[in-house]
Amino acid sequence: RYGDTQAQGFGLRGQAMNLLILGEWDEAEQLAQAAVSRYAASNDQIGEADAWGLMALINLRQQRYRRALVNAEQVIKLVTDRAPTSYNLIIAYYATAETLLTLYERDNGSEDDKLKTFIVPLLTVFRSYARRFSIGKPRHRLYLGRWYWLTGKHNQAKKLWHEGIKAADQLNMPYDKALLQYELGIRTDDEQEKQTFLHQATQIFDTLGAKMDRDGEITAV
Repeated sequence: RYGDTQAQGFGLRGQAMNLLILGEWDEAEQLAQAAVSRYAASNDQIGEADAWGLMALINLRQQRYRRALVNAEQVIKLVTDRAPTSYNLIIAYYATAETLLTLYERDNGSEDDKLKTFIVPLLTVFRSYARRFSIGKPRHRLYLGRWYWLTGKHNQAKKLWHEGIKAADQLNMPYDKALLQYELGIRTDDEQEKQTFLHQATQIFDTLGAKMDRDGEITAV
């Protein structure tokens, strides 16, 4: 109905996500922040978590890493102590996982322990989500695999990424499939595998019109 703050939050969040894909960072940030306010006013913690996740990803893409971490912490407070009861939570999970794992990978070791205390419970609740909602399987495999890779479990990571590709095929989720292929491509030392996976991923990204970020990496949204 007119004036429904929850519905307004939903609309603002959707616009912010679209602008993020297009690389319109400033406007996306304004809309995501407005969505946070609308969701908080309507006591919709699921929507609020999604909007905070988008804020984290927006700040990450602009290399405002401290802000991104603060935003991610807001998501952690909202989602890690509750069962995943809504499929809408996928935005909160994957945006926050992308943010925290990127920060962990680029960290010089000064905040590893702090980031780990966020990453482990987030991936645990994301696993529960993926068991309940199949659409979460490809992204969960992507991010759990990345965590394994960053902690030295390379074979387990590759296995998860291949499982994720299979799940994405079964669910007809080409964008998620391409993200997994891209991850395999940038991690492998085998030059032929690297070229194969990156070529496959690029073909899908080009077909879907996915944008590159300023560093030439795929913007995972």
